[in-house]
Amino acid sequence: MAPDVENPLSVTTSNADGQTVIAAVGEVDAASADVLRSAIFEVVDGSGESNVAIDMSEVSFIDSSGLRVLIAGYKAVEAAGGALTVQAPSDAVVRLLEITGQLERFVTTK
Repeated sequence: MAPDVENPLSVTTSNADGQTVIAAVGEVDAASADVLRSAIFEVVDGSGESNVAIDMSEVSFIDSSGLRVLIAGYKAVEAAGGALTVQAPSDAVVRLLEITGQLERFVTTK
C-alpha cells in the first residue's frame, strides 16, 4: 500500500530469515508516527518475535516523532530479548540518526 495525502506513511510486515521485517514507505512525522509504532508493538506484543528489522529505504522524511518511535521500539524489543535494526536507511533517516547520535544504536545495514 502506497502512502497518500490522508495517510503519509504505509507499513507492511513480513517474515524473512528468522525475523520480522517492517517496511515503511513515506513520511514518519507527528501525524503518522503512530502507524509505525503500532506495527512495531503489534509484532513485539502479538507474536513475541524477538528480532525486528525496519526497512526504511523508502522513508522520504522523518522527524523527532519518528525517532521517538524507533527508540521506544528498540527498548521494547531489547526487553523481549531481541534486537531491532534499521535496514537500508534512506538519506533522511541516516541524517536524523547521525545528527542525534543514534546511528550506532540501530545496527544499520545498507
